[in-house]
Amino acid sequence: ILILLLGAIFTFKLLKSSPKSVVPAHVASVSKVKNPSAPKSTPEPAHSEKPAAQPITSAVAAKHFQIQPDLLSANQLVDEMTQICSGTGPITPEQAARFKQDLKELIRRGAASVPAIQEFLKKDVDASFADVNGGDQLGYSSLRASMIDALSQIGGPEAQAVMLDTMQTTAVPSELLELAGDLDQLSPGQYHDQIVAAAQETLD
Repeated sequence: ILILLLGAIFTFKLLKSSPKSVVPAHVASVSKVKNPSAPKSTPEPAHSEKPAAQPITSAVAAKHFQIQPDLLSANQLVDEMTQICSGTGPITPEQAARFKQDLKELIRRGAASVPAIQEFLKKDVDASFADVNGGDQLGYSSLRASMIDALSQIGGPEAQAVMLDTMQTTAVPSELLELAGDLDQLSPGQYHDQIVAAAQETLD
């Protein structure tokens, strides 16, 4: 047994001291990849790489419409409508349908939607649908026009107060005329003096 052990040790030393150049280059590279002690910086095969997680943004939500309008807040509805028409298009039929659903939901909620609409109108920004490919599907000339119409359909003192404030601060004649007509229809004669003063200020 002792002789056998000595022979095994002698043979092992001979094998260990033999030149490594007999191993082909491609085999050596594979053994390095599979070696557990190899550096972790060695790139993994492309098929094993996982795609990086994409952040969930309002643009993505607007594109895929994963949440029904009745589950969104009024501000989220306004944001989604803004995302749909803020680009250069084209606006798809699905996006146009979602825009109309969001607007309908804002109107359905009544006075609860007024603060979100007011916040948007105070930003003094707009998106003209005439400049957007497929914008004719939305039914309005601009995003502000759709918000003003929503206020008109909501009605009530809260909506009228926002319409009056917007009329007194806008510098767009067509918007002033739209607001004046809506206010006069909701409360005939009540806002006559304010309408005249706003029109005079815009002309000046």
